[in-house]
Order: sequence, then structure tokens, then C-alpha cells
Amino acid sequence: MPVFPDVKDQDIEVCQQQRFLSAQTGDTLKLECRVTGGAPPGPVVWFLGEGSARKLVYADKNHNSLKRVRRKTPESDTDFTIFIRNLTLEDAGKYYCVKQKTASQEDWKTGYGTQVVVKESNRQYIIPSATIACLFLAGLFTVAFYFYVKKKKVLPIPGEDLLSTI
Repeated sequence: MPVFPDVKDQDIEVCQQQRFLSAQTGDTLKLECRVTGGAPPGPVVWFLGEGSARKLVYADKNHNSLKRVRRKTPESDTDFTIFIRNLTLEDAGKYYCVKQKTASQEDWKTGYGTQVVVKESNRQYIIPSATIACLFLAGLFTVAFYFYVKKKKVLPIPGEDLLSTI
């Protein structure tokens, strides 16, 4: 006899609409999951990978969840969308949203999974390039100012006699 006689196994759906996502390191990733069909009490968790090698990514009130992960709507009984911020290359892989049974935490229903590809970001090169450009412009301004002053003879040039300019 089922644990919850009012809820049939086929009534519960774990919907992961996103099949493939691509992101860059440093981005925030949104993984969507909805549980429909009047699911009985029990946790919905997120895993990276499958089988015994899978890694827990998110579980309500679980201190083993990644610190960079937060749920979009913690009070919802149907929306289990999560955000993973500050992505790293190690965050690539297939993510599964899983409805578990209450007492045993045994997997009850699993979504199809969302494959995530994380690429190295090019943003880290923008700041050094801007710094180099600013330094180059500052140097150019300094040289231009030096020749302007020399031409106008506003300031004495080191090594020149002040009296010879009068």
C-alpha cells in the first residue's frame, strides 16, 4: 500500500523545462524546477550528476548545500527554482531536481535534468586593458604638457640659465 494513498505515482511530475544552459564563470545560473500533481510532504533537492557520485547542490534547511545557491521562492510548494551565483568551471554538468519521500529521503521522482556548460569568462581582461589605456593617455598628456611648457618658456628647463632668457 502506498505511503500516501491519495497521491498516485503518475500524478506527480517533476518538471525541468530547461534541457541545456550555457554560462560563463562568474555568472549567476537559474535552474528551474516545478513539482506538480499534489505531491505529498517531503523534500525537493537538487543534485549535480547521477548515481553514487552525485553531489548535493541544494536542499531546504540543509547545511551541506552549496553556500552560493539560493532558492527563488522558499515558501512555495511547487516552485523549486534555484540560483547558483559566481559560477566556476567545476559547476558544469547535469543538474537534477528530485522529489524525495519524507521519512526515507529516498528518491521518488526525478526531473529530466539540465545540462550546464560553463565557459571561462573574458571579463577578467577588461580591467587591465582599461588600466593600460589610462596610463598610456596619462603619459601622452605628460609629454604633450612638457613640450607645451618648453615652447612657451613658462617654466625654466633644468640646465638653462634664467638670465639668458631675459
